[in-house]
Order: sequence, then structure tokens, then C-alpha cells
Amino acid sequence: MKRKFRFLLYISLSLLSISLFNLGEGLANLLYSMELFLWKNLILIPIGFFIIALIDSITRDSLDPIKLAIIVGLSVAIILLSDINYLSTYTFFTGETCYETSGLLIIVRNLFLLYMAIIMIYTLFRIFIHAPKSLKRFSFISLVGGILMSLVPMIAVFIPLPGLIPLTQASGIVLFTTGFVLKSDLAFVLPFQVYHLTIIETNIGIALFNHSWNTPVKSVDEDLFSAMIQGISQIVKESIGVGEIKEIKMSEGVLLIHRDEPTDIACVMASTKSSRILRQSIRFFLDKFIRRFSIENPTKVSQYLPATELVGEVFPFIPEYE
Repeated sequence: MKRKFRFLLYISLSLLSISLFNLGEGLANLLYSMELFLWKNLILIPIGFFIIALIDSITRDSLDPIKLAIIVGLSVAIILLSDINYLSTYTFFTGETCYETSGLLIIVRNLFLLYMAIIMIYTLFRIFIHAPKSLKRFSFISLVGGILMSLVPMIAVFIPLPGLIPLTQASGIVLFTTGFVLKSDLAFVLPFQVYHLTIIETNIGIALFNHSWNTPVKSVDEDLFSAMIQGISQIVKESIGVGEIKEIKMSEGVLLIHRDEPTDIACVMASTKSSRILRQSIRFFLDKFIRRFSIENPTKVSQYLPATELVGEVFPFIPEYE
């Protein structure tokens, strides 16, 4: 279940890497060290990998190999071009000087930063578009923060403004993290949209408990739905004999099914997409449901109404849509 909030770890690692990058740049100019200024560019590499991991953790189940290949290619280029021949000095109107990247290194660095900015802003914009009304304000805050956080380094390459740019970037970091920390639901807007959860007694085919987050279509009879799931599972099990149904895929959604054999109680979830997090969560929910409630008299479904509390405990990450 810790996987649900792995994106917070990637946010922390990304921000730590960005802080180390800014610290290295500050120390390099303070100590006027060409070597330190050159080597701090290498910190861009972990920043890139952590940003990719963060983006993919809130959009899909695994790392995108295409994004990963692009980052690896740009990282190799940065390593190969990390040479003092690609450094120059910049003189401020005050007469003070600092180092800046030049030549091929600045081109590769700009491509690296631009790629990071594009995927971050695009992802945050998609979250803002698809977020429910209750999360719009927080998604907008994170979007503004992401813009300031990712575009400011691009500006800094062309316009060295000591103090102002780090302050603006820091403000962007605060805004970006605020949205996700206050509303972790934002991280689960894009991977899937969950509609309905049903607990079924598979022997007699009745629904013991139902919960809806968002129902896109006209509601159907709960017992009819339960009987359908029971019938399909039984037919497949007896005629094919290759085990039980775990998923039923449809053109615009999927039914995730987990059954506890000793009790013949099953948990069915309707969602737009399948996800490892959802599969783990329905198993966890069913385990807690069975431990908490008696199944000796399943026809008395009113005894299962308090299971709504379990929904809040197990599925706090699922956004509520009106």
C-alpha cells in the first residue's frame, strides 16, 4: 500500500536534487571555482530521472521507456561535454563576474531543461483539465508552481539575475508541492477514474455493500449486477477450468474482481483502467471487510452499511467526482 504515495518520495528527491544544484551553483560563484561550476551541471542528471519517475508515477504503472531513453541520451551528452572549454564568464553591471555555460554544453543543457519543462507542464495541465471541481484550485496552484519551477532555469541560462531567479524558482517549488501535499488525490486524476465498488456473496449472488465515486451511466439493479458477475465467474470456472476471473475488460472500462475462497465473498470494482494500486487496494479492502463483519447471515445487508468507513480508510486517494 506504500506504493500509493511513492510520488511524494519522488517529489522529495527531485526537490533535494534541485536544492543541491542551486547550492552548487552558489558555492561555485562564491568561491569562483570553475571545476565546481562544471560539476554541478551533473546534478541535472538525477533531477531528470527523478522528474521522469514522478511524472510516470502519477500517469502510469511503470516508467515510460521512451522518456527514460531520452533522459539517458541527454545525460550521456552532458557528461561527455562537461569540459572547461564550454564555460565562460559573465560580468554584471556591478562589475562582479560569474561563470556561465556556453557552446555545445549550453545547447544540450537547454534541451534537457526544455524537455523537463514540457513533460512537467503538460502533465500538470492535463491534471488541471481532468480534476474534479473540488480539486481544481489545488491543481491550478500546482500548475502555476510547475511553470515557475521548470521555466525559470531556462530563463536563467540567458539572463543571469542573481537572487531574483532562485527566489522565483523557490516560490514555484512551494506552490507545486503545496497542491500535492494538501490534496494527494491530484496524483490519481490521470491514471484511472473509479466508478463503483461492490461486495458480493458469490454463493447466492447478492450485493452486500455498494459504494460509488462517480457513475457515468444509468444505475442498474445491484442484485442483478451481482448475479451477472456470479454467473460469468461460475461458467468460466466450470467450463474452462483455468481458475477465477480477475478482470473483465470492456471498450471503455474494466471490472476488477478479487474473491476470497474460504468465505465466497468477492470485491468488484468498476474503473476506466486497471492499475496495480487498485488491484492491491481491493484485496486489502476485502480482507478488512471480512475481518470486521459477520458473514453468517449475508442476507441482512444493513449490517454492512458501516463499511463506508473502510472505503475512506483504504481508498482515500480516489478523487470524488460530482
